[in-house]
Amino acid sequence: MGGRYPSSKGQRCECNFCAAAWGGIDHRAAVQASAHVVERLPASVDVVFSGLEVGLRVVTGAALSTCAPAASPLRQAYVDYGGGVDRGRYSWDLITMHVAAAGGLPGVRRCSDCGGVNVVDASSGANAWRRGPAANQTYLVLEDAADAQRVIDRLLCQPPRLGASTPNVVPFAAFALSSEI
Repeated sequence: MGGRYPSSKGQRCECNFCAAAWGGIDHRAAVQASAHVVERLPASVDVVFSGLEVGLRVVTGAALSTCAPAASPLRQAYVDYGGGVDRGRYSWDLITMHVAAAGGLPGVRRCSDCGGVNVVDASSGANAWRRGPAANQTYLVLEDAADAQRVIDRLLCQPPRLGASTPNVVPFAAFALSSEI
């Protein structure tokens, strides 16, 4: 995840490449690190970039207000994060995870005529697709936001496979670090 495709030129850099969201960390360090990592992606690894423009158009999770029980921790997370019932969220993360785990997602395709590589500018965090011979990199193209939304919402609405009817609550104190570590 990161960038805009085929280019973010003339736009604010995407937060995963420049730490622009939530106050971020040091912008300069973030853009330099992003450029460094993207430039050095191993040729032996297939890389699929999912850009800001894809996730912004696929809003998921609002269905949880009607398909999931009120005790569902997932439903409650969407209510709390979204500011109320029947509100969804941009789906950058869910699209990326679905494509990585399942190899694709209806309504979204890998760019098939996009030979080249992604380049991130180390001073601004802006990215651009540098056309060239076919390589190990490509990016996602949104063809039908409604199809992608339906598939993801259907997955979000599935009950837990283990059949748990109530959430397993673990006291926060269980996560406290020991002073002996």
